[in-house]
Amino acid sequence: MFKFGIPVYDPIGQVAGWKREHIKIFYQLFRICAHNFKIIIQKTYSLKCNEWNLVPDSVQKVSS
Repeated sequence: MFKFGIPVYDPIGQVAGWKREHIKIFYQLFRICAHNFKIIIQKTYSLKCNEWNLVPDSVQKVSS
């Protein structure tokens, strides 16, 4: 696979298998991270919801 420390491109052989395995791993990590990120966003939104609801009122007061 390696010639003088330089990886040899082998799309049909081990490199393809290595890439497939890593794509699977990265996909699983991405799903976990996306799920956690979604939970964080929901928690942050619920905490900030009251503050955000005040923004339109203050904007309306300023504009009127």
